[in-house]
Amino acid sequence: MPDGIASEEIFHMKIGDKVSVSGPAGRLILLEESLHPKRYVLVATGTGVTPYRSMLNQIDTITKTHDIKFLLLFGVRTPQECLYYDEFLNIKRNNKNFDFHVFYSRELPVNTDPTLTYENTHIHHGYVQTGFEKIKLDPNTDMIYLCGNPNMIDDAYPMLLTKGFTARNVRREKYISSK
Repeated sequence: MPDGIASEEIFHMKIGDKVSVSGPAGRLILLEESLHPKRYVLVATGTGVTPYRSMLNQIDTITKTHDIKFLLLFGVRTPQECLYYDEFLNIKRNNKNFDFHVFYSRELPVNTDPTLTYENTHIHHGYVQTGFEKIKLDPNTDMIYLCGNPNMIDDAYPMLLTKGFTARNVRREKYISSK
Protein backbone atom coordinates (compact mmCIF):
# COMPACT_ATOMS: atom_id res chain seq x y z
CA MET A 1 0.00 0.00 0.00
CA PRO A 2 1.43 3.39 -0.90
CA ASP A 3 2.35 5.19 2.34
CA GLY A 4 1.37 2.12 4.39
CA ILE A 5 3.40 1.75 7.59
CA ALA A 6 4.22 -1.93 7.12
CA SER A 7 4.46 -1.64 3.33
CA GLU A 8 7.11 1.09 3.54
CA GLU A 9 9.13 -0.81 6.14
CA ILE A 10 9.03 -4.08 4.22
CA PHE A 11 9.70 -2.44 0.84
CA HIS A 12 12.89 -0.82 2.17
CA MET A 13 14.25 -3.97 3.84
CA LYS A 14 17.54 -5.42 2.70
CA ILE A 15 18.56 -9.07 2.49
CA GLY A 16 19.41 -10.21 6.00
CA ASP A 17 17.22 -7.66 7.79
CA LYS A 18 15.19 -9.19 10.60
CA VAL A 19 11.60 -8.59 11.58
CA SER A 20 9.98 -9.33 14.93
CA VAL A 21 6.44 -10.66 14.79
CA SER A 22 4.01 -12.00 17.33
CA GLY A 23 1.49 -14.75 16.88
CA PRO A 24 -2.27 -14.38 17.04
CA ALA A 25 -3.26 -12.93 20.38
CA GLY A 26 -6.86 -11.92 19.82
CA ARG A 27 -10.21 -13.48 20.54
CA LEU A 28 -11.40 -13.52 16.94
CA ILE A 29 -12.10 -17.24 16.86
CA LEU A 30 -15.39 -19.07 16.57
CA LEU A 31 -16.99 -20.13 19.83
CA GLU A 32 -16.97 -23.61 21.27
CA GLU A 33 -19.74 -25.81 19.92
CA SER A 34 -21.80 -25.59 23.12
CA LEU A 35 -21.79 -21.78 22.88
CA HIS A 36 -22.64 -21.30 19.19
CA PRO A 37 -25.13 -18.48 18.58
CA LYS A 38 -27.91 -18.82 16.02
CA ARG A 39 -26.03 -16.45 13.74
CA TYR A 40 -22.53 -15.09 13.41
CA VAL A 41 -22.31 -11.65 11.81
CA LEU A 42 -18.76 -11.23 10.55
CA VAL A 43 -17.92 -7.59 9.76
CA ALA A 44 -14.64 -6.62 8.09
CA THR A 45 -12.86 -3.86 6.27
CA GLY A 46 -9.87 -4.40 3.97
CA THR A 47 -7.47 -7.12 5.05
CA GLY A 48 -9.56 -7.55 8.21
CA VAL A 49 -11.48 -10.14 6.19
CA THR A 50 -8.58 -12.62 6.29
CA PRO A 51 -9.44 -14.11 9.71
CA TYR A 52 -12.89 -14.95 8.34
CA ARG A 53 -11.39 -16.56 5.27
CA SER A 54 -9.27 -18.73 7.55
CA MET A 55 -12.50 -19.87 9.25
CA LEU A 56 -14.16 -21.13 6.04
CA ASN A 57 -13.49 -24.84 6.59
CA GLN A 58 -14.79 -24.56 10.14
CA ILE A 59 -17.82 -22.58 8.93
CA ASP A 60 -18.54 -25.25 6.32
CA THR A 61 -18.44 -27.96 8.99
CA ILE A 62 -20.61 -25.98 11.41
CA THR A 63 -23.27 -25.18 8.81
CA LYS A 64 -23.45 -28.82 7.74
CA THR A 65 -23.96 -30.09 11.29
CA HIS A 66 -25.91 -27.24 12.92
CA ASP A 67 -28.60 -24.80 11.89
CA ILE A 68 -26.32 -21.81 12.33
CA LYS A 69 -26.16 -18.88 9.92
CA PHE A 70 -23.12 -16.85 8.94
CA LEU A 71 -23.37 -13.37 7.46
CA LEU A 72 -20.23 -11.69 6.15
CA LEU A 73 -20.39 -7.92 5.68
CA PHE A 74 -17.23 -6.75 3.93
CA GLY A 75 -16.29 -3.09 3.45
CA VAL A 76 -13.73 -1.87 0.94
CA ARG A 77 -13.12 1.36 -0.93
CA THR A 78 -12.92 -0.04 -4.46
CA PRO A 79 -13.46 -3.33 -6.31
CA GLN A 80 -9.67 -3.78 -6.58
CA GLU A 81 -9.47 -3.98 -2.76
CA CYS A 82 -12.12 -6.69 -2.41
CA LEU A 83 -10.00 -9.65 -1.33
CA TYR A 84 -11.30 -13.20 -1.90
CA TYR A 85 -14.44 -11.88 -3.63
CA ASP A 86 -14.92 -14.91 -5.90
CA GLU A 87 -14.27 -17.33 -3.06
CA PHE A 88 -16.84 -15.74 -0.72
CA LEU A 89 -19.39 -15.41 -3.53
CA ASN A 90 -18.96 -19.08 -4.42
CA ILE A 91 -19.59 -20.10 -0.82
CA LYS A 92 -22.67 -17.86 -0.72
CA ARG A 93 -23.99 -19.62 -3.84
CA ASN A 94 -23.31 -23.11 -2.48
CA ASN A 95 -24.14 -22.83 1.21
CA LYS A 96 -27.64 -21.74 2.20
CA ASN A 97 -26.40 -20.81 5.69
CA PHE A 98 -23.69 -18.41 4.45
CA ASP A 99 -24.52 -14.95 3.15
CA PHE A 100 -22.07 -12.37 1.80
CA HIS A 101 -22.46 -8.63 1.19
CA VAL A 102 -19.82 -6.15 -0.02
CA PHE A 103 -19.97 -2.44 0.74
CA TYR A 104 -17.93 -0.16 -1.55
CA SER A 105 -17.32 3.25 0.03
CA ARG A 106 -15.78 4.98 -2.99
CA GLU A 107 -16.25 3.12 -6.25
CA LEU A 108 -18.81 0.50 -7.23
CA PRO A 109 -17.86 -2.30 -9.64
CA VAL A 110 -18.55 -1.55 -13.29
CA ASN A 111 -22.05 -2.49 -14.51
CA THR A 112 -23.56 -2.38 -11.02
CA ASP A 113 -27.17 -1.23 -11.00
CA PRO A 114 -27.38 1.43 -8.25
CA THR A 115 -31.15 0.86 -7.91
CA LEU A 116 -30.78 -2.70 -6.63
CA THR A 117 -31.77 -3.21 -3.01
CA TYR A 118 -30.10 -5.09 -0.17
CA GLU A 119 -32.51 -7.97 -0.60
CA ASN A 120 -31.68 -8.69 -4.25
CA THR A 121 -27.95 -8.09 -4.50
CA HIS A 122 -24.80 -8.57 -2.48
CA ILE A 123 -23.20 -5.32 -3.74
CA HIS A 124 -23.81 -2.02 -1.94
CA HIS A 125 -22.49 1.52 -1.88
CA GLY A 126 -21.46 3.00 1.47
CA TYR A 127 -19.67 2.00 4.62
CA VAL A 128 -19.99 -1.55 5.91
CA GLN A 129 -21.68 -0.52 9.17
CA THR A 130 -24.61 0.88 7.15
CA GLY A 131 -25.49 -2.77 6.62
CA PHE A 132 -26.62 -3.00 10.25
CA GLU A 133 -29.81 -1.16 9.34
CA LYS A 134 -30.54 -3.63 6.54
CA ILE A 135 -30.38 -6.77 8.66
CA LYS A 136 -32.41 -7.68 11.69
CA LEU A 137 -29.79 -7.78 14.42
CA ASP A 138 -30.78 -9.61 17.58
CA PRO A 139 -28.54 -9.39 20.66
CA ASN A 140 -30.21 -12.53 22.02
CA THR A 141 -29.21 -14.74 19.08
CA ASP A 142 -26.40 -13.00 17.17
CA MET A 143 -22.65 -12.90 17.81
CA ILE A 144 -20.93 -9.99 16.10
CA TYR A 145 -17.28 -10.02 15.04
CA LEU A 146 -15.63 -6.75 13.96
CA CYS A 147 -12.22 -6.80 12.30
CA GLY A 148 -10.34 -4.14 10.41
CA ASN A 149 -10.00 -0.41 10.33
CA PRO A 150 -10.20 1.04 13.86
CA ASN A 151 -12.47 3.85 12.67
CA MET A 152 -15.03 1.30 11.46
CA ILE A 153 -14.85 -0.54 14.76
CA ASP A 154 -15.08 2.68 16.75
CA ASP A 155 -18.18 3.66 14.74
CA ALA A 156 -19.80 0.23 14.72
CA TYR A 157 -19.43 -0.70 18.39
CA PRO A 158 -21.59 2.15 19.78
CA MET A 159 -24.19 1.43 17.09
CA LEU A 160 -24.34 -2.17 18.30
CA LEU A 161 -24.59 -1.08 21.96
CA THR A 162 -27.70 0.97 21.11
CA LYS A 163 -29.21 -2.21 19.65
CA GLY A 164 -28.71 -4.10 22.93
CA PHE A 165 -25.37 -5.79 22.26
CA THR A 166 -22.68 -5.93 24.96
CA ALA A 167 -19.04 -6.94 25.19
CA ARG A 168 -20.29 -10.53 25.64
CA ASN A 169 -21.65 -10.78 22.10
CA VAL A 170 -19.34 -8.43 20.20
CA ARG A 171 -15.74 -9.36 19.52
CA ARG A 172 -13.37 -6.74 18.13
CA GLU A 173 -9.99 -6.93 16.47
CA LYS A 174 -8.54 -3.57 15.41
CA TYR A 175 -5.60 -2.76 13.24
CA ILE A 176 -3.35 -0.10 14.75
CA SER A 177 -5.65 2.23 16.64
CA SER A 178 -5.18 5.92 17.19
CA LYS A 179 -7.49 5.75 20.24
